[in-house]
Amino acid sequence: MGNFTSKIFCSFALIIALTGCLQSTSEPNVNDISDAIKFKLPNKFILKELKIDVQQNLGNEVEPKYATRFRGTVTLTENLYKIEYKILGKDVLSKTSDKNTDYEIFGTTNSKLALDKWQVSVDNIDIQPLPTGKSLTNWGTTNFVISGSPGEKSLVSRQEEMLQAKKEREAKLKAEKEKEAQQRIELAKKKEQKVHKNKLALVGKWKGKYMCEILTDFEIELSEFGEILVGSFTFYKSEGTGIYTIIGDVTEDGLILFQPRAWKKQLKGYSSVGFHGSLSSNKRSLTGKINFNGCDDFTLSKV
Repeated sequence: MGNFTSKIFCSFALIIALTGCLQSTSEPNVNDISDAIKFKLPNKFILKELKIDVQQNLGNEVEPKYATRFRGTVTLTENLYKIEYKILGKDVLSKTSDKNTDYEIFGTTNSKLALDKWQVSVDNIDIQPLPTGKSLTNWGTTNFVISGSPGEKSLVSRQEEMLQAKKEREAKLKAEKEKEAQQRIELAKKKEQKVHKNKLALVGKWKGKYMCEILTDFEIELSEFGEILVGSFTFYKSEGTGIYTIIGDVTEDGLILFQPRAWKKQLKGYSSVGFHGSLSSNKRSLTGKINFNGCDDFTLSKV
């Protein structure tokens, strides 16, 4: 009797043990799901808590395939930042999310049994609310400063100094250009005044001689006409007198250039000529050359 009872007890224990083994792999548990989620989570999160909402076998008893819906909590392991603005080649970062903040997660998994172990694949993980920003490692080690830090204040101060220096350079350059422009205006006025004085000095009658094969008496009479000088050129030959109009101008340095225009009284066999030269410092004499082949110097004195 005792031997029979012992056999029954052992058989019952074996059934319980087998049942327990079957139950341990009958469906994926929280640990199976957790391991898969931990592998799927971004590095900046750690899984804090997990709960299975519902599971359903979409397969059969021979090849079970479980769909699982879960919820839980994850914890942010580092501060997150975003670019607020750029200054002097560096990103100024402001914090968007704090380290050790908890977030709710929701999602689903699919599990299948292989060699008495559940192979769990995560279909999706939804983190709410999803934190924005990136960790500091995304910006290297020297390409950023934190908003409100001494580093940012130093960059702001340096930028202000650079902007101030730029304004001062621009103001100096503007002042120099304005000074140069004023100097050009003053020089132009002085030039204009000198030219005007020379023109006034040339207005009137001049008499002298020029050399064209022979020494010839001539005279010019000039008047101011707007921006130019106009007048008459009269020369005296044994055959008679020739007269034609001339037009010209004078520079601030007293250089003159006159060109012939229409005849008033043409002397047969003679051509009208132009001349160039210079006004003396006392503005009482003119010397120069006649612009014609075979002709040479001339001299004129104010009458």
